Amino acid sequence: MQDNAFQKNVLTYPDAFKDITASGIDFTQFAKAKTAYSVVNGKNYGVPFDNGAVVACYRTDILEQAGYKVDDFKDITWSKYQQMGEEILAKTGKPLLSCQAGESDLIMMMLQSAGGSLFDKDGKPSMVGNDKLKKVMETYASLVKAVF
Repeated sequence: MQDNAFQKNVLTYPDAFKDITASGIDFTQFAKAKTAYSVVNGKNYGVPFDNGAVVACYRTDILEQAGYKVDDFKDITWSKYQQMGEEILAKTGKPLLSCQAGESDLIMMMLQSAGGSLFDKDGKPSMVGNDKLKKVMETYASLVKAVF
């Protein structure tokens, strides 16, 4: 389950979750910001874990039509990704980026790739004045406007 969907899922499906606050798990051993994702009304409903894996899958035949290969996407910036995506779209008519409408997965991946979070180190919401989040939102809006 993605961290930022945890609380929504607990509230939407309360019978599917159990309060584990008194389970004996020492929640102080986890980062406050990470633990905060699974706390609802002061109660713990999940044990923090994270493998941090994100993968991108590309159709190599489409990349090749535009003159690219998978290696061209290693260690690039989001602005370079957008530039390449615009070129691929122009040459092939196929968008590079696709995602589920209304979901925040890409925004969260972008934020995490920038070392950011929606929470501060103490687990408190950190959206106002969050420069990394602002930059991610601007970059995301630019990607969307580019008709990916």
